[in-house]
Amino acid sequence: MRLSVAARRRPAGSGRLTILHVVESLGSGVTTALEDYLRSTPDHVHVVLGWRRHGAQTGDDLARLAVGVLPLPPGRLAQLRAVRRWARRLRPDVVHAHSSYAGLYARLLPRRLAGVVVYTPHGFSFERRDVPAPLRGAFWLAEAALSLRGASVAAVGPREAELARRLPGRQPVIYVPNVIRLVEPVRPPAATGTGAPGGTARPAGSRRLRLATLGRITPAKDPGFFLRLVVLGRELGLPLRWIWVGGGEPAQEQALRDADVLVTGWSPRPAALGWLATADVYVHTAAWEGAPVSVLEAAALGLPVVARRNPALAALGVPSLCDTPEALIGVVGSLVDERRRAELRAHSERLLRQHRPEAQREALDRVYAAALRGGALRGGDPGAVR
Repeated sequence: MRLSVAARRRPAGSGRLTILHVVESLGSGVTTALEDYLRSTPDHVHVVLGWRRHGAQTGDDLARLAVGVLPLPPGRLAQLRAVRRWARRLRPDVVHAHSSYAGLYARLLPRRLAGVVVYTPHGFSFERRDVPAPLRGAFWLAEAALSLRGASVAAVGPREAELARRLPGRQPVIYVPNVIRLVEPVRPPAATGTGAPGGTARPAGSRRLRLATLGRITPAKDPGFFLRLVVLGRELGLPLRWIWVGGGEPAQEQALRDADVLVTGWSPRPAALGWLATADVYVHTAAWEGAPVSVLEAAALGLPVVARRNPALAALGVPSLCDTPEALIGVVGSLVDERRRAELRAHSERLLRQHRPEAQREALDRVYAAALRGGALRGGDPGAVR
């Protein structure tokens, strides 16, 4: 593939950087966050090197926002070689790695190829709860060893920044808040049985409270916790309708549909936001994460947010966090009262004010400047959070 970018590093004194973004798995929230990073730093030259996860594509604007979108091949060794090959060809000023495997590939690059490295975990792998403790320990050891390579960390949330600071490497750590730039939602068809497999859009005159979540059906999102809420709501006789905006493996989708959950499947972002906009309440059940864009999207649509407690959400100051499905369904039951929903919507507005586009742009400028200063910064920079 031919790219219209200079395959060399910036001239001395130039503020325009060539940034190679490495993404092991393009899809869902990571892609949304990456698009926002590119929109926040339009003065730089961005090239995206990523693997598109099969069955998790929602459509994106990367081809418009970056000068090039390059495909990563399947397979870890092939991906590592591809990252080296493109780094050698482009000679970027910055390699910005997104998520764990991309962080591994970038931090294993020879320094003569990488320029400088910025790493955004989008949720550390050692926070996972779907794997045994010894494996989580191995993930932590890998991150600890790689932290000694000196990459700058652009953390998506206060919790992620805190975890990065605990690693042994003297790496600059800067919190880069997620932001929301909502596209115009495309409302789903109102006719029964259309617009999404296995469910219906809101019928006229319906009084059932519609509760929605958004994202890929994965262990991190914990569909089992979500299903327990559905069962409890039915047992309590609450007038509820449940929606999962997104998709996953066919068996996972079918398990939700069997519980009378409307599963929309994967769709372009405007359509996904259209489904979300039909809800009365956003319900978030993730067991672990970095900083969920979906919560901000729901807040931007004016939805009250209720969520399962996890360290990332607690660090963001999200209210109405609950430890168990029983506690969370109790909060949901109270939201049948519109006054209670209005109270939580006020919290959503405050959350949005903390995630302004200007704050993200300023933080990214600091991240890239810190990375370029390299060893001088690691000696002590007031902008680095350590």
